[in-house]
Amino acid sequence: MKYKDVDFRVICNNFCIFSLSDNLRQTLKKAETTGLIKNIDKAKSILTYGYIDHSAGLTLELLATCMTDKNGTFQFFDVDNTTLKIRIGMVQEDDFLLYDDIGDKLKTRYKDKVNMILKSYKVSKDVENIRKIETLDSLRSKEYPDDVLVVFQKDEYKEYGEACWVRIEKIEKQENYFSGILLNEPEKDFGIHNGEKVFFHLEKQDDGSYMCFADLKKKIVRKKAKDKLSLKDLIKEYNKDKNSIEKLFAVINVLITQNVYLLYHALLGKDDINNIEQLVNNLDDLKGKEFTTSNPIRLKLELLKTPQGEFFFPMYSSPQEIPDTAGDCSIVEQHFLEALILAKNDKHNISAVIIDPFSESIILGKDIFDLLENQIKLVENLLKKQK
Repeated sequence: MKYKDVDFRVICNNFCIFSLSDNLRQTLKKAETTGLIKNIDKAKSILTYGYIDHSAGLTLELLATCMTDKNGTFQFFDVDNTTLKIRIGMVQEDDFLLYDDIGDKLKTRYKDKVNMILKSYKVSKDVENIRKIETLDSLRSKEYPDDVLVVFQKDEYKEYGEACWVRIEKIEKQENYFSGILLNEPEKDFGIHNGEKVFFHLEKQDDGSYMCFADLKKKIVRKKAKDKLSLKDLIKEYNKDKNSIEKLFAVINVLITQNVYLLYHALLGKDDINNIEQLVNNLDDLKGKEFTTSNPIRLKLELLKTPQGEFFFPMYSSPQEIPDTAGDCSIVEQHFLEALILAKNDKHNISAVIIDPFSESIILGKDIFDLLENQIKLVENLLKKQK
């Protein structure tokens, strides 16, 4: 079967095997040169997991290339430990089949990736329920299931209603009444513009079909434009609603663009410590003279340890967030992703990263390493080239 002939629910949250078209094969060969994918030339198909990205639409996570043995049994060759996404528009003309995951073998094999997808692309209960409403299906975008066509009409334009795309966000209290975000600018003046909130209702027509109509009488209070929230403000907003994936991603999106500050303790070698101890009693004779260490000075990161023995990796968003008690520490400024690499590779098996631990803080668990895996690998490669 082909995706163009079925609805999105067939693919969403299912393992699917897509045939490898020449176009898709050439696209994936670019990734093969980086070592992420193997056997593209030999493979006949690919194993994917389908899900909906609320803003990017129906998406396939590439899990493995596929070949069949003499008995027609699929053999899977996993892609490297990374994430590769295929938007459904690229393969909607290609043949695919649903893989019958007997005994949940694939769920077990790809548990980490599937769990990361479910966590990263979690939506509100309203959006989940809207995806189940089949009467909206004829109005949905084939590639973006959360986007529907809504007709805008005013008395002066009654004969010339204009259909625009709206991304549904919420089920309102009335039956068949919704709200969402307008995705394109109407050609006519309806008093609502691209990016603004729209209220609309779903109506059954005389011929049995359904249409959505914008409620232009619903007054929308437009907020005044304001400056971008700072990292501290974003953390504060997240701490008010820690179940909000959007607010968590808002914090992460700022973090990956800026530097953070780490605390280090300077450690001298044994010989240098002994020399300093011998010189302490003759400080007056040493005024104006230089002291040179015979061994390299090592820097040891300051970690936070809980009573239960867990280690947390502290990062500070600015020098002002560093406590006064850190007076004997050296402050080192590093890019957030570089600091994340240190946390990931620390020998103490870091439980979590904590930003600004002594003020408005946020704790980022180990899953942050998986979420930012591609960016981390890119930085690691750049650091290797610099050495």
